Amino acid sequence: MSRVTALTPTKRDPSRISIKVDGKYVGTVSDSQVIELGIAVGTDWHDELADRVVGAAAFSKALNQAMNSLGRRMLSTEQVRRKLRDKGHEPNVIARVIERLTEVGLLDDEAFGRALVNDQMKRKPAGPALLKSKLYEKGVERSLIDRLVAEACEQADLVDDAVRLAVSKLRSMARLDDATRKRRLWGALARRGFDADTIRQAVEQVMSADQSESDD
Repeated sequence: MSRVTALTPTKRDPSRISIKVDGKYVGTVSDSQVIELGIAVGTDWHDELADRVVGAAAFSKALNQAMNSLGRRMLSTEQVRRKLRDKGHEPNVIARVIERLTEVGLLDDEAFGRALVNDQMKRKPAGPALLKSKLYEKGVERSLIDRLVAEACEQADLVDDAVRLAVSKLRSMARLDDATRKRRLWGALARRGFDADTIRQAVEQVMSADQSESDD
């Protein structure tokens, strides 16, 4: 009968335990999993325990990788899923990891989405189309995207935001004719996700103010 011959904390992370059976490495799990599995040096090694250790090791590895990624920056659920899938983890393992991270509050798509929207709007004025596109790229669910963007736009004055961006762009267009400036302003505001009506109001307001200054 084979037996567990060593349970050794890894050098990189002492909370992760390397398991050896008859002197041969069989997997690495967390210290809490060692307790859950009921493993100790001298424990009999059999097929059922081996299968449980394989499953626990796969989960522990995927969880550790996900937490390392989340330690560097905030991620959406779908981003974590993609990262783990790219690393070759099985769908059932990924699902368990996501469930665990959600339970402990390390994955929260609403908080993630709200932070992303706020960051985009603070860095440079942005319209709803751009905000939705950014959230969609990160894998946020459509219903949540619509709600978060609607909330953000309700609290903002989109025309005022578009005007601020247009004014900043207009400074570099002094030598251009009105038609060219207007066309470029439309393009700049459209790329930042503003809708046509907001762009029209902002461009008219900025061009009118600029013309008044020129007349003076």
